Amino acid sequence: MSKQKYHESLKNLHQELGRITAAPPMSDKIRLELSAHVLDILEHPGEAPFVQHYKLMNSLQNAVRHFEVSHPALTASLNSAINTLNNLGI
Repeated sequence: MSKQKYHESLKNLHQELGRITAAPPMSDKIRLELSAHVLDILEHPGEAPFVQHYKLMNSLQNAVRHFEVSHPALTASLNSAINTLNNLGI
């Protein structure tokens, strides 16, 4: 799996995160944390250390558990990013 595919997956995820409106406080906290991880990697391609990708993976897994019922499109993007990270060996 290429890094380009990884960044495309993160861009799609970032767009889905932006579509969530009027979320409960816990959902907002999870969304903002995840969005920060995604933006950090997107804004510094090739510079992000392994630990940032690992933190992103943890945030993705937490978000899937939280959003899987209420936001199916977001969950699909989350799962795509998780699969891409798994294919990269993270």
